[in-house]
Amino acid sequence: MDASKLAAAGREAAAIDAEIGRPAPAPAKGAPAPLVASAPAELPQQGGAEELPMPADPEAEAREWGMIAYSVGQAAAMFAPALRQVYSEEACAAWGATVVPVARKYGFGGPGKIPELGLALSTISLAVPTVFALRARLAELDAQARAEERRQGSREGQAPDATAPAPEQPRAPFTPAPLS
Repeated sequence: MDASKLAAAGREAAAIDAEIGRPAPAPAKGAPAPLVASAPAELPQQGGAEELPMPADPEAEAREWGMIAYSVGQAAAMFAPALRQVYSEEACAAWGATVVPVARKYGFGGPGKIPELGLALSTISLAVPTVFALRARLAELDAQARAEERRQGSREGQAPDATAPAPEQPRAPFTPAPLS
């Protein structure tokens, strides 16, 4: 970079600093002007959780976070009903209480501030049982169709195909556990 470009960059930095109300630091003699100005004093500095104000109701925030774990647990209980005991409301609320300080430290506003998370969880809770119910019903219809083909073949006096797989016993359709 040549000196004229450095000088122009310094003037741009000074103009930006003037806009935000903070003068640009003076460069040392013979040193090129800085390309990036330092942060203005008005901007908040990053700090720990002790600097953040506590919410009006920390228990409500803990319950919000706990509902994430509870929703995941209810979805997992569709596959493994024993998990319903693990993901109890009390255990999830305790987990939510431990999440609150960490979420506040890193600036997460809570699950209520992220509507996409609620949408994803509610969609999954509907989609997973639907997929399993449809799979079971399609398998049942397929088995019925194969059984009907075999009956048609035996009525017409044809021997059943020896290479055809044995008929499957129809399974009961999947019914998910209630979401209490």
